[in-house]
Amino acid sequence: MKTLLKNAKIYVEKGIYAQALYQEDGWIKFVGSDEDAKAFEAGADRVIDCGKKTVVPGFNNNHSHPLMVAEFKSYCDLYGAESIDEIVERGKAFLAKMEHPERGMRCTGWNVNFFTSGEKRPPNRFDLDRISTEVPIVAQDAAEHETVCNSKAMEVVGFTKDSPDVDGGVIRRDETGEPMGNFAENAQAVVKPAVPVPDMADIEKGFREVMEELLKCGYTSVQANDAGITKTPQEVYACLHRMRKEDSLLVRYHTQNCYEDLDDLKAYIAGEYACGCYDDYLSRGPLKLFKDGTIGSRSALLDRDWADDPGNRGQSVNSNEKLLALSKLAQENGMQIICHCIGNQAITDLVDIYEQVQPAPGNPLRNTVNHCQLMTMPLIDRLADLNIMAAVQPIFLNSDLHALASRVDDAFGRTSNAYKTMLEKGIPMSFGTDSPVEGYNALAVIYSAVTRKDLKGYPPEGYYPEECLDVETAVDCFTLGSAYQQFMEDRKGRLKPGFFADLCVLSEDIFTVEPDRIKDIVSVLTMVDGKIRYEA
Repeated sequence: MKTLLKNAKIYVEKGIYAQALYQEDGWIKFVGSDEDAKAFEAGADRVIDCGKKTVVPGFNNNHSHPLMVAEFKSYCDLYGAESIDEIVERGKAFLAKMEHPERGMRCTGWNVNFFTSGEKRPPNRFDLDRISTEVPIVAQDAAEHETVCNSKAMEVVGFTKDSPDVDGGVIRRDETGEPMGNFAENAQAVVKPAVPVPDMADIEKGFREVMEELLKCGYTSVQANDAGITKTPQEVYACLHRMRKEDSLLVRYHTQNCYEDLDDLKAYIAGEYACGCYDDYLSRGPLKLFKDGTIGSRSALLDRDWADDPGNRGQSVNSNEKLLALSKLAQENGMQIICHCIGNQAITDLVDIYEQVQPAPGNPLRNTVNHCQLMTMPLIDRLADLNIMAAVQPIFLNSDLHALASRVDDAFGRTSNAYKTMLEKGIPMSFGTDSPVEGYNALAVIYSAVTRKDLKGYPPEGYYPEECLDVETAVDCFTLGSAYQQFMEDRKGRLKPGFFADLCVLSEDIFTVEPDRIKDIVSVLTMVDGKIRYEA
């Protein structure tokens, strides 16, 4: 397939734009003026007049869970609920429409930071008992770090007042020791089996819908943490390889692989990792690890107490000794690492490990801190000195800026989510959404980085506005920065000859539109590997 785009505003790199682009069999062959593009017009299978619209590289999500998004399509949707009462009402309405309520009900997406009325606390089992005391119900928060259940679900799994706590987990209890139905971090594994999850066939069906949604948002690549999260790694790999052979993977897929057992990681290295069955479309990615929790549940690991919860410094979900052993094995086999760390103590512990295991100075395997939110200036300097990459999700500001106002002091807040400072210090950075924690709206991510406001425009001046990015930098982080994270910056993330023909045509000019309108821009055409996968 040979395609010519003309009469466009094509973003090449900072300060440089072109009018036309020609691609052949998935590779960009020409970028330049409309006049020079006339030489390619006769040989093109399709010529697209872009009507002066802006063309940017396809967005590349640095970390998300598309198979989990697919799984959640069968769950009760609690995203955006503004109170516990609304959660209860949504749950009742969903339960009334279920064909087989006896199997139990799963819900997902509640976020206490969005509550605007009633008690501003996580729901508990007594709240979910208002939905039903006969049907087991489990409801996971938007960040996937806390699950609340009703009394029936606790009965199904046999959890009582006398049941023990879980290493690396938090089980909330009242003053008498009675469990409140809230299971955070590793403790979630106790109650989730109360309700069966969809099988792989149903998830794959939903995944095909998710890919269509990704294309509508302008994504051409997704770095996906599904293996070992949504289903076993073996089930996920089998699904992906089958879809790749069928050419039914509509976006490029880069695996992020969860292994928390040393023997399992050894088996992966000897088998799937060495299989030679990956390419630039379905690509093999890093080992994915976890160190702490979230801001919403105050389980992110800090070197100090949470300001509004004295005595609580968060949760270490995996010991440093365990992470060191896994990281050492990965690095010895040339495997990159990306690790979930939000609190500054978690990041410090991880960087200590990276220093011990990296094969050479300068972080040659591009080991990455995922989320990398609650930072201090000395820690920022340390990441820069060691060339540690930060995979960030600016859309998190939509909810977190409200929570952080009371949970950290001003000095800590100023150096947290400090994207501009981090970039100026030289820290490599990529953008993503961590869907389903946040949706797949790529332009909302750029809006968040540029304005530092929530999606309703608060605060008017932005959250620590000195950290606002310019639009070109934000686009670069979401394209070239994410490609760098994959070791693909020589062929992905720019619209230049010799790069993949992965791009999207935007409904408005992201570089000149009023910043508050960026989040409302959409892709009107998305091309992956030279194929037009979506067209409005």
